[in-house]
Amino acid sequence: MDMDYDTLQRAKMDAEQHQNTRIDFISQLPLDIVITTLIPLFLDGDKPLNSLEFPYLHVSKIWRERIAKCFGGLYFETGDGDDGNLPQVVQLARHIKTLDVERYSKGTWLADLLRNHDFCSLQELDIYNFTAKRVKHFTASLKSVSSTLTHFTIANDSETMLPISAILANCPNLVSLDIKQPGVADFTSLPMRSWPKLTELMMFSRSGTIITCDHIHAIGKRFPSLKHLRLYPCRDMHAASVILDYYPWMNDLFFLKAGCEFAITYFQDEEPGSKGIGLRDICIHVGYPKGDPWRNVSYILLRQHRETLECIDMKVNACNEDEKIYCIGFPCLKKLCITNGKGWIPRNAPMLEELEITYNTPASVSTVPDTVPPKLKKLKVHMDLSLPIGDNASFERYLHQLAQHS
Repeated sequence: MDMDYDTLQRAKMDAEQHQNTRIDFISQLPLDIVITTLIPLFLDGDKPLNSLEFPYLHVSKIWRERIAKCFGGLYFETGDGDDGNLPQVVQLARHIKTLDVERYSKGTWLADLLRNHDFCSLQELDIYNFTAKRVKHFTASLKSVSSTLTHFTIANDSETMLPISAILANCPNLVSLDIKQPGVADFTSLPMRSWPKLTELMMFSRSGTIITCDHIHAIGKRFPSLKHLRLYPCRDMHAASVILDYYPWMNDLFFLKAGCEFAITYFQDEEPGSKGIGLRDICIHVGYPKGDPWRNVSYILLRQHRETLECIDMKVNACNEDEKIYCIGFPCLKKLCITNGKGWIPRNAPMLEELEITYNTPASVSTVPDTVPPKLKKLKVHMDLSLPIGDNASFERYLHQLAQHS
């Protein structure tokens, strides 16, 4: 027997064993150092923490628990798979805070996953493509995470409506619901009770079924705490005024015409505080509306909120403005973006600092502002160069005023 060879073999085995020995130093260090200093060193910038791309989760149980504690839970994406073969989700279920499901179309795997495993930390569930046939089976499974789930987003691309009543019944702690359906969820059929925890509601109908004022009244009566509301499609601009009847604290409005319908987004950007209740930021993009919008909602909103508005973005090509609007003053307005003039607004906004004008028709005396607000700091003008030049003299006069002002 070659003694030297045996000695070398033993030395090699000892070296390999020593090399494979793992020191669980993370459990020996103070918790605050691990969470605030050590674990962030492993991260790739602000990239979401996905267990598939984060091998440190699989070092040991204590590592997994420390990492989960550091981030208040794990973020997990299911990827393109749609067969429910997700052993890592099962392994990490109790630590998952956010679960992103790319597609759910086959069988009942997602519902079974939620039912059969302990998602005791799950707060956010996002499903981007839902075409599963067992709709009731899925909505019933949401009850398994009812105690923790607060944010639910789902794009229902099937032809079967998800019952909104079942979602709300099985998820009583929701603060955010973002749902796309083949039609409009019938909030009018919900029981006359309130869901005070819900603060964000986004509802989108892809079939063209219109969200009516009756739907908005039903929402307002049942969800008294909303701070963010997005609806599409709505029939007309009147819906924007109805929403404020129920949620006067919302201070930002975005109103967009898409095709023949309208999309409305309201949200509370900040607490009313000392500034009081009222719109601060209003954005209305409606192109060429039927009739004269100034005679209804646009005029009403500008008049009602003239004391609080700080930013107006109006792309409204209205030909016949009601002369009454020329008397509206905006004492707090700081930023104004307008299309084809509305030159009377700068005249009535003494605190205006930013002015942006877009011309998609030839400029004229009536569309060029006649006043340079005393606090104006920035002016932007966008013109379609394919159009006739229009009234150069008016522009020259205004630029001369601006030069003298600066």
